[in-house]
Amino acid sequence: MSLPFKSALITGASAGIGKQYAIELAKAGTSELFLLARRTERLAALCDELDKLTEGKVKTQLITCDLLDAAQRKEVIQRFRAPEIHLDLLVNNAGFGSVGRFDKLDWQRQSDMVNLNCTALAHLAHGIIPGMAARGRGTIINVASTAAFQPLPFMSTYGATKAFVFSLSLALWAEYRRSGVHSIVHCPGPTESEFHIAAGLNDKIDLLTPMPTAPVVIEALQAAAGKRTVIVNGTQNRAMAFLTRFVPYSLLARIVAYKLGPYRGVGEPQAVAKQRQ
Repeated sequence: MSLPFKSALITGASAGIGKQYAIELAKAGTSELFLLARRTERLAALCDELDKLTEGKVKTQLITCDLLDAAQRKEVIQRFRAPEIHLDLLVNNAGFGSVGRFDKLDWQRQSDMVNLNCTALAHLAHGIIPGMAARGRGTIINVASTAAFQPLPFMSTYGATKAFVFSLSLALWAEYRRSGVHSIVHCPGPTESEFHIAAGLNDKIDLLTPMPTAPVVIEALQAAAGKRTVIVNGTQNRAMAFLTRFVPYSLLARIVAYKLGPYRGVGEPQAVAKQRQ
């Protein structure tokens, strides 16, 4: 796979889809990778893995940052405003979800979800777009979800955050497409990752078979290089996303509530595992 991205910043790079973005970009010849996450040990292990994979050809830099902290986000943005750094790609991947009845879920965790999935993502894009526009080139991949296409009872806040990401990404594409900055929204369905752990589940949600992370990320990177605006992974996921256009929202919400109903109690305080990707 040949890609036009020589430097890239990936958030949530310590595991799952974010880690796979780092691997695939390194394999495709991206020469400089900035890997951002909260877990320094995992980032260091990933750097070692990439060094072996590319025989030292890729320069990796670790950025330990809690994106929920606005001051830490500002420090990251200032770093990428330095004139000597030319960032070709921003992968806004960091995020998490939770499952359960809205009123039973811990409010602080719901608030953190909105701040990470929405505010932090928008803040980074807002801070990095000016440099890309000044150079007349740059790509932003915002990782949303197929959750963006319909209401998501029992994952209501998570679904709402991904709808925000979807809408923002397309709006940014329209605003900046003539400036050389391209925005794409990546909407994976269930994927082999640690999402269920961060959501407080012992096992993955048993609705659709999770896709491996490698083809999910490869398809998204190819779509970004080809200047597409929306990428939904998997034939079944694409069909479901398409069909949501023709079903009344109230009926969609009832269908999803029926499917996710068995998980309504897992996010209550006594059941939540305090982990976040």
